[in-house]
Amino acid sequence: MTGEARLNLNDLGSGSIPGVSARLGAALAEAAGVCLESQGHAQGVELRVSGHVDGVYSVEWPPISGQSRRA
Repeated sequence: MTGEARLNLNDLGSGSIPGVSARLGAALAEAAGVCLESQGHAQGVELRVSGHVDGVYSVEWPPISGQSRRA
């Protein structure tokens, strides 16, 4: 992969990923968003991946509320 692609963690909650229910996917996306924001990252942070797939991804996640952080 070359250039910058978008990695939208909201897609995890779509129910279209085999083996990942919509509810589990949404919970995983929320948890990832809490972790990313707790480390000072903002929407669109650049994620560089190398290995089986190489690329640069702009990462997006669901809005994180105070309730999400406390959970």
